[in-house]
Amino acid sequence: MSNKINYSTLTQELIKGLRGKKSQNYYNKRLKQKTNQIHRWETGKSKITWVEFMRLLQLFKIDFRLLLNRFFRFQGDVESISLFLTHLFGNKKISELSKTVQLSEFKIRRILNGSSPAYLADILKIIDLLNRFRFLGFLNALIDLNKIGEVKEQFAQISSFMKTYYENPRIGHILLALRLDGYKKLKKHDPSFLAQKVGISLSEVAHFLEILIKIGYVTKKDEKYLATSVQSDDSNDPKKQIQIRKYWTAQALLAMENHQAFPLQDAFGSLLFTTNSAVKEKIISIYLKFFEDLKNCIMSDKREHDIVLALNFHLFDPVHSTSQIPENNK
Repeated sequence: MSNKINYSTLTQELIKGLRGKKSQNYYNKRLKQKTNQIHRWETGKSKITWVEFMRLLQLFKIDFRLLLNRFFRFQGDVESISLFLTHLFGNKKISELSKTVQLSEFKIRRILNGSSPAYLADILKIIDLLNRFRFLGFLNALIDLNKIGEVKEQFAQISSFMKTYYENPRIGHILLALRLDGYKKLKKHDPSFLAQKVGISLSEVAHFLEILIKIGYVTKKDEKYLATSVQSDDSNDPKKQIQIRKYWTAQALLAMENHQAFPLQDAFGSLLFTTNSAVKEKIISIYLKFFEDLKNCIMSDKREHDIVLALNFHLFDPVHSTSQIPENNK
């Protein structure tokens, strides 16, 4: 998947696209600008900052707080880029982030402490390189990306994958199985290896690989298949997101039924407790940080990877579930 996005061009296209048919002068007046600032932003003669973009979104009547909460679970001051980035970075070290987002440690620190302007182009770059799927889903909730030339191709490719993933969740399992050390060591492609690791038939393996090649997520090299990307994010479609959650929860239920036969293979647990709304939010925050710790744990372990695991997380009020259960099933 190509990472070649010109974030300055993207910023210009976003402003122009969000402005729509209303004139530049219409918004300049509402921003109390004596010069044609909208024109300067749209042509790249001036760089728009995060705070300026937030104020522009207010004029466009876009609830940006809702979008940041939906895609990043951020509930702080949307104009505080320091708070947002600190939330986004989690437990990551600045040195690691610098390599990931391709910005110097010096620049990241200056943006965080407010001594350097937080230009929108830099923030978009950070969000994108942390998670391309979430980035494009987030932008598409802001504006139809099919109309934004700078990311139109990338969005189309990701949309194709997510459509396939929603229809066949196991296709993500195939992508991860291709990353297993056991598969990499094979002299040539062995479909039975993938079938065993994923728990599907040989015909399904062939079918999924054909789809993945078609949408550009898998290539063939030296008689084996290579996964070019394993990222996914379903935040862009809440209904489909629930559908995927239900699928993997159903898989967990099936695994529980087999737990007696394989007692040491998997881990299951449940806990019912009293608390309050404030602590609930803290628990969700801990859960989000846990995923960062989980990623670090996986990445720091240099031993061979030989299995693909699924992890479900459920935190809910049982009242919300029992109201839908038929009386004879309670």
